[in-house]
Amino acid sequence: MITKQINEIIIFTKIHNDMITNYFKLLLASSIILINFGCKDDDGFSEEDVVDSYNIVSYIANIPVDLNNNEKTSTNLMDEIEILNKQENF
Repeated sequence: MITKQINEIIIFTKIHNDMITNYFKLLLASSIILINFGCKDDDGFSEEDVVDSYNIVSYIANIPVDLNNNEKTSTNLMDEIEILNKQENF
């Protein structure tokens, strides 16, 4: 009687382990398929979408600096670096 119960437990454990193994194999295969087919090379944006004329209003630093040596410190870097005041196309 005890031997029969032990054999049933062993069989149940083997079936359970096989089911878990099959589940993880299916999960792995599904993940690989989703990753391969879910990513596109083309994200819908091109370089022309971001090229335009922008007016930079300010560059702010955390610490006041005197980069142009005029003895005035400022956190606004546009006051300190002359080339930043020019309008550029980015």
